[in-house]
Amino acid sequence: MKPVYSSHGGRHQVAVVHCLRIIGGRLVHLSQDGPHSWVIRDFVTGKMLRNSPNPNYATSNYTLAQIEAEVTYWEEPLFVPVSRVSEWKHHLEERTRAVLRKPPSTEPPNPKYGNWQPLF
Repeated sequence: MKPVYSSHGGRHQVAVVHCLRIIGGRLVHLSQDGPHSWVIRDFVTGKMLRNSPNPNYATSNYTLAQIEAEVTYWEEPLFVPVSRVSEWKHHLEERTRAVLRKPPSTEPPNPKYGNWQPLF
């Protein structure tokens, strides 16, 4: 299920998504700046993964299309900067409870998809 993104300025597009095999039982922030540039921000566990070259250590070899193929649910995001971590964490925890009807999982993201690193 390909998410529909909301514009967050220029080419920056954002969606809130559920990707069970990538992230488990919680919703996350997925953004893209073009067909080859994407970032998953897991505000619940404080991790991120992106498709970008070194020296960025939070890297993945997966394409945006491959990530989108894992999406089982999507919704429009808050219009809040990613630097407001506590707001995003609270919002995604609450939306996970509403959508998945259970508290968000705190299990680490799936390492198969790349080298997850701290958000900031």
